[in-house]
Amino acid sequence: MRKDLKEKLLKHDYSLYNQEWIEQTATDGFKRVMDNLHKNEPVFAAAMEKCLWPFEVMYYTAFEDALNTFLLKCLGDDMSKVRLCLDDLHKITATLERRKKHEKS
Repeated sequence: MRKDLKEKLLKHDYSLYNQEWIEQTATDGFKRVMDNLHKNEPVFAAAMEKCLWPFEVMYYTAFEDALNTFLLKCLGDDMSKVRLCLDDLHKITATLERRKKHEKS
């Protein structure tokens, strides 16, 4: 992404680069997945609840990868990278980092 374009997006509070938006969107998405599972596959959902951590890690890893792919491939932003971290209390936090010059994915 052109530096001037990114600066304009950030100046106008383009939410894609807002860490709180990323955290909330990822959390809301996981809740929707679990709600859907409870509705459509209650036995499977109950089993997942007993060992939720691996499923959360898988979901948030996929979310992080999808968002980074969107930034790179759709917006052409080869400067930014999102990293999600799931803490021991199952709360997700996001950081936006500058990509290394040689890194492309």
